[in-house]
Amino acid sequence: MFGLNYNKVWAEIHFWLLFISVNVIFLPMHFLGLNGMPRRIPQYPDAFVGWNYISSIGSAISIISVIVGLKSVQIQLDNGLNEESEIQVTPDFLEANKMRETRDSDLELILARPAEYHTFSELPVLVTPKV
Repeated sequence: MFGLNYNKVWAEIHFWLLFISVNVIFLPMHFLGLNGMPRRIPQYPDAFVGWNYISSIGSAISIISVIVGLKSVQIQLDNGLNEESEIQVTPDFLEANKMRETRDSDLELILARPAEYHTFSELPVLVTPKV
């Protein structure tokens, strides 16, 4: 998104914390629903305290995972190196470097990235060379 490299360790920690927390939040809620806990009731029977506590722990883990994700973005903005710039591929560049020779199947190399809306008025016909 920013054209910077991200810290893969922080990103993996964020992913796994969020994955685990979502499961720890919502899986106990399925058990509670199967056991008859009513929805939108602020006071519930003491029999449901255990699963609600586990669900609350999952909520705390998800808050921690959001903090880790924001820290990952901060590290990316502070220390992320620019990714190597892409080579701008234009028809002149291809002709000069003999990269394409007889290959006309690489239409995406000719177009601007991202391609503009209504680039073609009709579908282009690509002719592949006979081998």
